[in-house]
Amino acid sequence: MKKQNEVKVYFLITSPNLLPEEITNKLKIIPSKIFRRGEKRTSKSTLLHKENGWKLSIEANNIIHINILLKELIKELQPSKEIIKSLNAEKAFEIVIYIYNQMPSISYDKSIISFLNYIEAELEHDIYCLNECN
Repeated sequence: MKKQNEVKVYFLITSPNLLPEEITNKLKIIPSKIFRRGEKRTSKSTLLHKENGWKLSIEANNIIHINILLKELIKELQPSKEIIKSLNAEKAFEIVIYIYNQMPSISYDKSIISFLNYIEAELEHDIYCLNECN
């Protein structure tokens, strides 16, 4: 049986001063993960987080169009866009793709680009080809 592609989309807010609980209270959204400055990055790591962080994530297997997941995450964040924009913090969407077969499509329409621009968020991609990729 062929392994299916995995796609993970994260929205991440990081700040040296803003605590994750403060972000949760302001946005009224429960994050997928939080971390604090000085905590280990993973239980086995010696690397420490340099900033506080708040992460909201969504993932899917064998998805053909990345923008579908990104739009789902944006839909959840949309009601809080004014608050997100006002935060004195770094904001980024991170898209991680593990490819086992065919590469999914990566395209962003005007609504996605407009939202990222409005909240002043960066867009990052990590793409890992783990088998023969087309």
